[in-house]
Amino acid sequence: MAFSFRDYAESEEVRRRRQQAEENSVYREAQAVVDARNAMQQKQNNPVSPWTGGTYGDALKSAVDRIQNREKFTYDLNGDALYKQYKDQYINQGRMAMADTMGQAAALTGGYGNSYAASAGNQAYQAYLTKLNDVVPQLYQMALDQYNREGDEMYNQASLLGSMYGTEYGEYRDRVGDYNTELDRLTNMYNTERNFDYNMFSNNRDYYTNAYNNERQWDYGLYSDAYNRGFANYQQSVAESQFAQQMALQQAELAYKYAALNRGSGGSGGGGGSYGGYGSAGSASGTGSANTAVKSVAQAERNAVSNASMDSILAYIEQQRQNGVSDTAISEALKKYGINSAPLMQTSKYNVRVVK
Repeated sequence: MAFSFRDYAESEEVRRRRQQAEENSVYREAQAVVDARNAMQQKQNNPVSPWTGGTYGDALKSAVDRIQNREKFTYDLNGDALYKQYKDQYINQGRMAMADTMGQAAALTGGYGNSYAASAGNQAYQAYLTKLNDVVPQLYQMALDQYNREGDEMYNQASLLGSMYGTEYGEYRDRVGDYNTELDRLTNMYNTERNFDYNMFSNNRDYYTNAYNNERQWDYGLYSDAYNRGFANYQQSVAESQFAQQMALQQAELAYKYAALNRGSGGSGGGGGSYGGYGSAGSASGTGSANTAVKSVAQAERNAVSNASMDSILAYIEQQRQNGVSDTAISEALKKYGINSAPLMQTSKYNVRVVK
């Protein structure tokens, strides 16, 4: 009959520990981690808009362009409206002065025109034209001053726009700095929350995994112990059965020989020395009676076990060892038949004897 044993099945405690280990084997973010990540991502998705020049960027550029592209100062006398006013005024006044002078000169000659009157009138006219020419440098300087004032105004306007632009850009940089500071704070808070949460998960996972492994190892150890005990009992039972069969065969053979001897001779014989220092004597009444034969057979059966030869016992032990039977099981089997096999297994000088 082959050895059989139940398969290993986890105990209720092992199954409970395994369920706990499985439930704690997958990381799930805590709500605090989710909230921190959402806050960080919301900040990342709403950055400060890129700087495009602000309110005053375009105006400042235009003011600078006007300064850089302004033409150099030139004075066009005929294009000067004030000069035209002066010109018209002095020509009219010259004409009036010429007419008055010519009239006065004619009166001196009895109302008739003459060359003197014409010359005097022309001189009066030229005097006003000279005054017109005298005003030209003043008009040039006035135009130049006006050009310079306009340039100064352009520079002042550009400077004002530059100052307002710088203030607005500084405010923009402050917003960018505040944004980056807040984003760093939210990122650090998320990292801190997640690291703390993951460390807790890792500790719990290791704890429940170790608890499951320890519980299963202990539970499987119990199963292994029971299996080994069962297998040892099986080996001992097989050893006992095989030895019993071997001894029964020897007993039957000896009984048959003794029965035949008693039937043939009706005499008596002495037994030889037994193995291990114990002797046995065989006797017969010589009458050939059935009772004597039965007693002889019984004595022969006992002697078959007591006087088992060293070779037969050694052969039996070697055969059992080759079959994988432990020495303990072999010793127990032999002990039931009164044979102490310990010396035989421990030393090369075998000394097996019957235990009385």
